[in-house]
Amino acid sequence: MLRTNEFPIKVCYDINGDIMEKQQREIFADTLRFFAIIFVVIIHATCNYYVESYGTKMFIMTLGISSLTSCAVPLFYMLSGCFLINKKNTNYKTFYKKVLKIILQTLFWTLIYLLIFKFLMNQDINIIKKMFTALFKEQVDHLWYMYPLIGLYILTPFISRLYLSLNEREKKGLLMLILVLPVLLGTLQLKFWDIISIPKFAIFFPELGLFVLGKYLYDNKKAFQNSKVSLISTGTTILGLILIAVLAKIIINSQGISNTKPYFDCTLLPNFMLDTSLFIFAISINKYLEKIPQKIKKFISLVATNTGGIYFIHMIFLYLLPDINIFGLHFTANNGNLINMLLGSGLYFVLTLIVVLIIKKIPYLNKTI
Repeated sequence: MLRTNEFPIKVCYDINGDIMEKQQREIFADTLRFFAIIFVVIIHATCNYYVESYGTKMFIMTLGISSLTSCAVPLFYMLSGCFLINKKNTNYKTFYKKVLKIILQTLFWTLIYLLIFKFLMNQDINIIKKMFTALFKEQVDHLWYMYPLIGLYILTPFISRLYLSLNEREKKGLLMLILVLPVLLGTLQLKFWDIISIPKFAIFFPELGLFVLGKYLYDNKKAFQNSKVSLISTGTTILGLILIAVLAKIIINSQGISNTKPYFDCTLLPNFMLDTSLFIFAISINKYLEKIPQKIKKFISLVATNTGGIYFIHMIFLYLLPDINIFGLHFTANNGNLINMLLGSGLYFVLTLIVVLIIKKIPYLNKTI
């Protein structure tokens, strides 16, 4: 990670904190990335309690937290599009070195988790077979995200060339085709399953659409940087959260509570509304974010440039330290009560960040995050 005495740091980065090209750092992007990775840890630390809390007074709060944190992964895809779709990344030869790097990182951490499962958690698994299968499909649950991301990395030179060749009207048409239309049809599909299905042309949907949308919104950021947009995006963010919760209640009442939660899927209109509104809101308040204290900005930047490492590593602590008691305080993952699990999320996050910063100082091993 590059550092200077004054923020913003002059560096542009991708989803894993890799340096892409020198330019002014964007505090709105750092802030979104900061909260998105915290949301990821909260999701994994509280996921089981979502079902356990059903029928109790805590369910509404749990539903609210689940609704808010559902924006985490979509925000990462949009942020990736911001900084990966550009003229420099139309060069196939140089960019594919980054593709190989992210593939090797994913396989390395898959192996680490499989070793933990077999020798520390006593699971009966064939590591060699699973590693071979990992070339095509995730073998560790939370690493599912890396596979569509790798797909987007592979496509980035093609996407960049296509996007940069389009005029404004054509870019809007592209977004309608690969994102807006599938979102509308995907939402209607919940009610009219036998009549409507997501169109077959929506390759990599919704990741591809969110990827391109992030770039489009970033290119038009000057139009969003005013108080009117801040107010509207605040309202649509709240509305998106409410609609996600309402949709969840409707589906739960008709189908019952389960670990399968389609109403948190970013292919649905309420989630799309939440993700897009949060992204635009962050852009609209960028000038205010620039004014926050320097030390806070540097910490946000520190986390933002290490989100890849945090994503890879944080589940190790949830697997190996699921129930921690420190001076009478309980830090619990996936069971107990919501307060304990939120405390646990904070603890797992801090422990992971410390480990990531240590690994970054170790030659060769630092290339794994």
